[in-house]
Amino acid sequence: MVWVGRGPEDHLIPSPPLDWLQQVPIPPVQGPQGWMLQVGLSRAEQREDRKLFVGMLNKQQSEDDVRRLFEAFGNIEECTILRGPDGNSKGCAFVKYSSHAEAQAAINALHGSQTMPGASSSLVVKFADTDKERTMRRMQQMAGQMGMFNPMAIQFGAYGAYAQAVSIDPDSCVNTKVGP
Repeated sequence: MVWVGRGPEDHLIPSPPLDWLQQVPIPPVQGPQGWMLQVGLSRAEQREDRKLFVGMLNKQQSEDDVRRLFEAFGNIEECTILRGPDGNSKGCAFVKYSSHAEAQAAINALHGSQTMPGASSSLVVKFADTDKERTMRRMQQMAGQMGMFNPMAIQFGAYGAYAQAVSIDPDSCVNTKVGP
């Protein structure tokens, strides 16, 4: 994916792998109406994920227990068990490594590898959601609770391309009323 844009409302465009972009700087181009066009790796490809979400932990496990489980894969910068208002563990944690490679090694080795005592299913280890991903998920949940259909929830197939085109040019979408 490459990103095209001029600010916080940048847009992703599908593309073949663009490893050469990391080696060849492409300067931004100013358009006639003041807009800027810049081509580069998407922000998701630029950032190096290092923070993991760990789910299906035993609710009795401490931060030290989680550290011991994950320290074999690299240097842990942070380890936090999520707790409710009563101070009891929610059975999940965040683990932040020093590098993306260390985090990926932990995912490859531990995701689905074991079921912790007292957990209902096997260990979940994945990259933690970004703030943007978390916000989108909350919006989708709220839309679902209100009985609304969210077209952005469908990201794949022919409709995904349509939804992406509409997000780039909302004027191309015709609003129609559905239901009573």
